[in-house]
Amino acid sequence: MNRVIYIAVLLMLVFSCKKEEPTYWSEPEPSTIKLVWYQSYESETKEDAEKGLLWTLSFLGAALEDESACRWNGDTLIVDAEKIGIAIKGQEAMYSLFSIIRNSEEYQANGAFDLGRFVALTLLSSNHYYKITGVPETLEEWMAQVPENKNLYAITESTVSVADRLIAMNDSAEKGLSDQFIAYEGFLDTTNHSFELKEYEVFDIMPNGQLRFAIYGLDGKLKTAADEVYSLGGKPAKCLWCHETNINPNFANSPDVFGFKSVEAFNNQVSDWQSWLEAYHQILNPSIDFSEKQDHTYAELLYIGFMEPNAARLAQEWGMSELEVKTTLTSFETHDHEEFSFMQALYFRHLIDSLGPFKTIEVPIDAREASANEPNLL
Repeated sequence: MNRVIYIAVLLMLVFSCKKEEPTYWSEPEPSTIKLVWYQSYESETKEDAEKGLLWTLSFLGAALEDESACRWNGDTLIVDAEKIGIAIKGQEAMYSLFSIIRNSEEYQANGAFDLGRFVALTLLSSNHYYKITGVPETLEEWMAQVPENKNLYAITESTVSVADRLIAMNDSAEKGLSDQFIAYEGFLDTTNHSFELKEYEVFDIMPNGQLRFAIYGLDGKLKTAADEVYSLGGKPAKCLWCHETNINPNFANSPDVFGFKSVEAFNNQVSDWQSWLEAYHQILNPSIDFSEKQDHTYAELLYIGFMEPNAARLAQEWGMSELEVKTTLTSFETHDHEEFSFMQALYFRHLIDSLGPFKTIEVPIDAREASANEPNLL
């Protein structure tokens, strides 16, 4: 009897000491992920953060017609890739990225992933953006989709191009999702009408009504950003902050070029396209409001708050007091944000990320411009 009691007590001790499995392993499907929100500025709310995430997902091609695709659990947003309404290729890319994130040291330490880092790894990482939105890997594949009924417009003065650009677009009355827009970047010789091509900046319209951008080099392969020698376009993510949900006209009063249609005709055609796009938006039913175009700023603030965090945000991330964070980062200078003046005493993420309490998944150094460390995990 004593032996039986001894074994029973021993078993009780063994099982009482067994470490419980972390809650993140309870996620039932590879389609879900938990994203934790850390407040980046004083007025930021959970509603702002959710709007930022929804606009981010929309820019990635998500239809967002199922309101249960993103739901709150405390300060954590649970995202289901099966419910956000993204194309099959994009969904597969999301599954792969979710798996990588769930296996990261950060996720295993916190049971969730930084919401801002998620934006940086998707929208701001060109390679991942291309995979999730389904951009063709080669220019040949992309051009194979282009309708033939296009006209060329010469734009020699532009707020984007450093050089010249020839823009091809459909200017017929028939408009639709099958159409593409091509900007040939290079140098136009107006004397002999020759054009020295340097790269291609292209976009089309996804089924969810958002614009999808890509940059191809002369070798026909995708580039993570435009060459600043010829263009100020930067990454696809930078294009979004100018175009938002707009097909933009020429803002620089470019002069007409003999042999090409007038810039006025170009702007009129762009206006017609914009009217078509806005009408298309009205037949959709996403969780974002296309008429509230400034709401896309919440996505921008999400990534800025992450890429350039203040001590208060880092204290939340790292489980420290603000004083401990400032002491840890005493050798790093802070700065104020040029565009959003309420974001002050900021650090640069790429300089301080390695000082946190856990290893993280590296993100690009720059959100909008070419970055030497573009992630390519998919």
